Amino acid sequence: MTDHLSFDPAKSALLCMDYQTAIVSIYAGEQQEELLSRAANVLRDARRAGMRVIYLQVGFRPNLPEVSSRNRLLRAIKESPQHQQIFQGMAGAIHPAIAPEGDDVVVAKHRVSGFVGTDLEMLLRANEIDTLILFGIATSGVVLSTLLQAADADYRLYVIRDCCADLDPELHVCLLDKMFVKVAGVITASEFTTGLRFSQALDGKWQEVLQGLTRGDFSQLEPHFTPDYTAEDVRCHILDYYEQGAFENEPQALAEALTCACFLGRTGVAEYLLQRGVDVTAGIGTGLSAFHWAANRGHLATVQLLLKHNAPLEMRNRYDGTVLGGTLWAALHERLRADHLAIVETLLAAGAYMEPEWQQEIEELRQRAAAFA
Repeated sequence: MTDHLSFDPAKSALLCMDYQTAIVSIYAGEQQEELLSRAANVLRDARRAGMRVIYLQVGFRPNLPEVSSRNRLLRAIKESPQHQQIFQGMAGAIHPAIAPEGDDVVVAKHRVSGFVGTDLEMLLRANEIDTLILFGIATSGVVLSTLLQAADADYRLYVIRDCCADLDPELHVCLLDKMFVKVAGVITASEFTTGLRFSQALDGKWQEVLQGLTRGDFSQLEPHFTPDYTAEDVRCHILDYYEQGAFENEPQALAEALTCACFLGRTGVAEYLLQRGVDVTAGIGTGLSAFHWAANRGHLATVQLLLKHNAPLEMRNRYDGTVLGGTLWAALHERLRADHLAIVETLLAAGAYMEPEWQQEIEELRQRAAAFA
């Protein structure tokens, strides 16, 4: 998983599934103390973060009228008084080491999946939940069944691997490492806790970024392009934030992320954002568009990328300047950069309009560029 896993507690729910006293004892055996300790920590941290906690608890009425004779798995329980005891009384209760607290919700179920015949889906819709973090017993039972149904319902999904257990160790590992990863993030209890802490830290930092953007200031955003944001081989935090949904309700912030990427010459980040639908003309909170910044600061590869994505050659900045005009001004009156001349020639070759008086400035730029080289 990413080093910067994060969750939005308001839109996420933690599902603790079939952690009942007898089931934990049967499936976890000698490891149950460690398993329960990890699960208790996960539940505690989720509650502290304000995340909705939902327990799934399997059980049946006397004589199991809910079970059809056609159900091969549950029929075996219906035909065995000994097996039925697993779901009765204290044996069938949620384990006291991880018992529900406060506003936690308990959903009773009569099938393997947490969705079939329950009000789980209604609870999730009512609370506007779009992300589920699951763990439970058994991996090949309630976790598998609930996960696949949730995936078909388009939830964002995570499975906490070291809070799951199964009687078949090989099947347990196979599901986690080969199947679950196709539809969910498979994480550890420690990664979940770290992700929650990162989410809380990100929330405060993100508010600072958003407040800056409303003033046309992306200086708060700039450091999130990694500590060394000039190194192309370093994973950019902005990509992690995007994938974690930090921009979902912040189109202005996403537009300014593109502007910032172009300002810094992070062509790979700019391409990532453009491929995901960010408007190439958006983001002028600083007064200049992404296209203006890339050209003004001498980032030739970024300019070429923006042209590839049909950035308008005659788009204007807040001061009514074109990209070509702004580049000439920056090169001659601010700081000449190595690729300024190449950018001017690229813009002209692409069909940028040139004011008559700019011809002399272009000749001056060529002379300075020759001396600069």
